[in-house]
Amino acid sequence: MKETLRTLPVSRPAPRVFDRHNDFWLGGSCQLADVTLVLPDACIDEMHTVLPALSRLADGEQPASTVLRGSVIAAVPRTVEFAAELCERLDHGVGTVIVDRFPAERWTDADNRRVVALFAQLVSPLKPQGFDGTMLYDVIDRKLGDVSRVRRSITNLGQPYHTDGPWYESPARYIGLYCIRNAEHGGHSRVTSLLSAIDALRTLDEGRHLQTLKTRLPWDRQGEHGDGEVTYLLHPLLVEGDTGVVARYYESYVRRGHELAGIDLPKAVDEALHALAGQLAAQSSVQFLLEPGQFQYANNYTVVHARDAFEDAPDAGRGRRLVRVWHA
Repeated sequence: MKETLRTLPVSRPAPRVFDRHNDFWLGGSCQLADVTLVLPDACIDEMHTVLPALSRLADGEQPASTVLRGSVIAAVPRTVEFAAELCERLDHGVGTVIVDRFPAERWTDADNRRVVALFAQLVSPLKPQGFDGTMLYDVIDRKLGDVSRVRRSITNLGQPYHTDGPWYESPARYIGLYCIRNAEHGGHSRVTSLLSAIDALRTLDEGRHLQTLKTRLPWDRQGEHGDGEVTYLLHPLLVEGDTGVVARYYESYVRRGHELAGIDLPKAVDEALHALAGQLAAQSSVQFLLEPGQFQYANNYTVVHARDAFEDAPDAGRGRRLVRVWHA
């Protein structure tokens, strides 16, 4: 008898600005230990036991389905509870969590990707990360000769503070980065609160910067469109409503979006972007080097993340490798 496929129930309110969130980011002392959630041994044992039952994933291959079998979910009850705790912290805590840690050294690269797919589907439904439907996105330096027109996630360049996929109508709610290997040099990460920075603009320049960022602005789509389709989309940087808050940020995508739209960047937008970037740089952040087996999660509506440039070892086959997931 063919087994019925089912998803986990997802019933969580949309994120808002919570006191716990602002107290942490504006308190002046953000420690890595404060955002670390230890993965219980019971969860590791469950996932190790169930791994043989999962479809194999060749290097770079995508899951055939993003819906877990009922028997798989039933076999990992402690991990289901842990994933729910993770979501609670993302929605109602400080907006970022580092899960420490999965035994990455126990598994091959391909099996680490299977573990990512398993755990991520217990967190919440996966969301495609590109026009091609990619669910597991390999963050590696592809050693490209011309990096001027590709995403920085496949280069060794640094990335400034940003949220993921801000050009989409509905950006990913959560994003996760699982480390299989880090670089020989560099690649440190930073996380800070986008909402706390936006809140600071409410009293700056009589709130005019905030009002500017609530208007519809053109965003560079980063090539995620079909032939002949418009290369930019219009979205406000901040949407506030009865159901919650959705914030998005990547300064250069807005500036480039105006170019693609054939619009001169208005002075008000330029000043608002400068003000927000300055606030993000000035406020507290959590800084760390993601270690193999650690899974960094972030609420993509409330916090921004960044990374430094890095340099891989000469053996290109053993370079920095992360796996990224997006969640609806």
